[in-house]
Amino acid sequence: MKELNQSKKKEDKKLVLSDDQSIKLFTRSELAKVLKIGISSVDMIPVEELPRVRFGKSVRFTLKSISEYIQKKETADENKLRH
Repeated sequence: MKELNQSKKKEDKKLVLSDDQSIKLFTRSELAKVLKIGISSVDMIPVEELPRVRFGKSVRFTLKSISEYIQKKETADENKLRH
């Protein structure tokens, strides 16, 4: 039964748009784990750098915005090393 609840929780994080397309949403704590930083550090990332999706008081991050944020950070770090 525990396994069923875990899979249900995972399914809740996907918003199905069509049969072949879905959006993965991450909570602040999930994003912190992915980036290996604290939740307070996630909160300090400006919205302009990492857009958020709000549902009332709940905050979520799309996989697309996370990927773009990481790519921008990689590019910025590479540029710093060159100068």
